[in-house]
Amino acid sequence: MTSPILILLMILLLSLVTAVSRSRSSQVGICPLTPLWAWELAWGRAREVFKEIRREEQSQRSKLQVQQQKLGELRLNLAENLGESNLEEYRTLEEQVRKTEMLEQSIIRRMSRQTWLKDGDRCSKYFFALLKSKHAHESMTSITTEDRTTLEQEEQIAEEIHRFYRQLYQQLTITQDERQERRKILELVVHKVPEEDNLLIAREPSMSELTDMVQTMAREKVPGEDGLTVEVLLASWEWTSRACLLVTQEFWESKSLGCKNVAAVVKLLPTTEEKQFLNNWRPIFLLPIIYKIAARILAARIKDLVPKLVDPEQTGFVDGRSITDNILCVKLSQELAGQRNVPSLFYKLDFAKAFDHVQHEFLWETMRQMGFCQNYIELIQGLVGHGSAKVYFNGTATNSFSLERGVRQGCPISPLLFALSTQPLMALLQDEEKKGNLKGLEIPGGRPLLHRLFADDSGITLQASEQNFSNLRVAVARFERVSGHS
Repeated sequence: MTSPILILLMILLLSLVTAVSRSRSSQVGICPLTPLWAWELAWGRAREVFKEIRREEQSQRSKLQVQQQKLGELRLNLAENLGESNLEEYRTLEEQVRKTEMLEQSIIRRMSRQTWLKDGDRCSKYFFALLKSKHAHESMTSITTEDRTTLEQEEQIAEEIHRFYRQLYQQLTITQDERQERRKILELVVHKVPEEDNLLIAREPSMSELTDMVQTMAREKVPGEDGLTVEVLLASWEWTSRACLLVTQEFWESKSLGCKNVAAVVKLLPTTEEKQFLNNWRPIFLLPIIYKIAARILAARIKDLVPKLVDPEQTGFVDGRSITDNILCVKLSQELAGQRNVPSLFYKLDFAKAFDHVQHEFLWETMRQMGFCQNYIELIQGLVGHGSAKVYFNGTATNSFSLERGVRQGCPISPLLFALSTQPLMALLQDEEKKGNLKGLEIPGGRPLLHRLFADDSGITLQASEQNFSNLRVAVARFERVSGHS
């Protein structure tokens, strides 16, 4: 246990830091650093809480074994000597075992990452097998490079992973002509953020808003490199809340969380059975807790705005819309064309590495075109616009690499930012339709069906003609050149 004197000293230091920070002193070298200092101090105490929780879990496991053994002995005694005192002791111990088993199930569920598992399901060999099969499924024994070379040594695999992801997140160069083309496409985006909403989405967070964000965060999630989980933060909220608010408010002023708080750990998950190719792994970003809190606040503030800025044809990542609506719409249009013998062209666009290919400059310009205030855009830039990451695989880590493009899978605001980045494509297709360059499938009683987006996939429905197909390819190529998508 932590010494009471040490705890008192930490509280006094935290109080001093809080007072200095809230004073907004203009002394050089103090103001920019004190909120982060306060956060580091509070986080150190939270880490002690985490250790205590882990020790308690281990203690509960040992206690469960003793209780189960004693319960078995009582069952034997009851069979031979059924007495009121024995029966009462048996019932009490049985209830204790039940509660301890529920805690054990929670620990196993967190380790096995099966969030659909219900509380109260009994532990079995299945759960422990999940732990083993999960690690086997995600292990990387060999990879095949782009030149078809097979690598099996761990050092070679680490170097290739580092090279692959450093290149994936490297900023693309864009010519002056492409910048002008980008401007033309973005001018087609007409939906705007109302000025009164800009005042709300960029305001400094309050303690009540911060507390609400933390309390509603998903539990039992893998932490970032800071090692701090939501459970630990809530358990230590009494002495971490003030420091958390300070560092969040400082981010709103400086637009910077510091290098450590924008550094990510990348966990690779296989998307197919062909695990030897790095393209078939999905990078999931494990982010520091303070990053996720800031991102959740920014996401919550525009959640109701995004449906007004993104056309109804995009049903992915937008609140109140369902991907299945567009999937069903495309399916029914295919059936209708078949029943009426209407020559039609159904074209499916799939954004390759959709989140990873978002060009930051394109995203910032899209948000400006939509009328987002500069203050809010700079907050997004402070989170997404820079940072670093390293990939963990087989229990080891690669060297760090810079994140010069892309939005991070695992970041609370990334789905909304990606949805915003698809609006210029829909605006471009609609403009081509107005000019008569694209002709959508005629639907009885409605407007022609041209395009439907469901997350990072698009379904294009055209009247069958070579000119239609050619014009579509030209329009998509224009969007690819200016956005970074492919």
